Amino acid sequence: MTSLAFDVKDVYLTGLHVERGPMKPSSDKSTLHAQIDFDVPAAEYSPGNVRVRVTTRFRIRLFLDGPPPEDIEPADAPNLIGTLETSFRANVDADRSVEESDAESGALEPAIDLAIPLIHPYHRAALESHSAMLGVSPLRLPVNWDVVAANLAGGE
Repeated sequence: MTSLAFDVKDVYLTGLHVERGPMKPSSDKSTLHAQIDFDVPAAEYSPGNVRVRVTTRFRIRLFLDGPPPEDIEPADAPNLIGTLETSFRANVDADRSVEESDAESGALEPAIDLAIPLIHPYHRAALESHSAMLGVSPLRLPVNWDVVAANLAGGE
C-alpha cells in the first residue's frame, strides 16, 4: 500500500456540555484548580471511501482552592465548581480510497495528527466562551496546540 496524504475539509461541533458543581465561585482570593483531559474518542472510516472522521474531546473540571481530595471521584468532589466538555469532529479526506489495510498498518495516524491542531482553536473558543456560564473568568487555553499537548503530557 502507498502512503496517504490528507486534507481537512471541515470541522463541526458534536457536543457541548456545561455542568455546575456544588461549589460556587468566590470573589475573594480563592484559587481555581483545573483538571484537563483530552482524548480522541473516534477516528472512523468506511472502506472504499476517502473520508476519515476524527473526533476530539476536552473535559475540564474546575475546583475551588486546589484539586479534589484523592479519595473522592472528581465529579463528586465538594469543591467542584463545574465541568466543561466540548467535542468536535473533523472530516479529513485522503488522496485515495481508504482500505482496512490502511487502518491496520497505521496509515491513518497522519489524519489524526493533522486534525488535532486544526480542531484545537474550536475547542479553545468554545471553552473560553462557555466558562462564563460557571461564573468564572474566561478560561483560556494556549493558542498553540503544541503548548497544550506538552502541558498534557507533562501532567500540568
